[in-house]
Amino acid sequence: MDVASRQTISNWENDKGYPDVHSLILLRDAFNVSLDQLIKGDAIIMREQISGRSRMELGHLARLFSALFFPLIVTPLPLYRYLKAIGVGV
Repeated sequence: MDVASRQTISNWENDKGYPDVHSLILLRDAFNVSLDQLIKGDAIIMREQISGRSRMELGHLARLFSALFFPLIVTPLPLYRYLKAIGVGV
């Protein structure tokens, strides 16, 4: 059985890192709790940490990527027609 170092556990406790899957399984067995209980506690904390500002920033990024993705989808058709018109397209 692998034992996490004091530094590793300290990092978990101070939110500087998270246990890997193997460590989660060992913790589950040691404390007789489900993985669901171990993981869902972090999900609640993470949800609380995502503030309105973070959501707005994610919204801006989503709109930016959408605006960049649209031309990527639309561009091949006119390009195909242009290349076909000049005799390069198949």
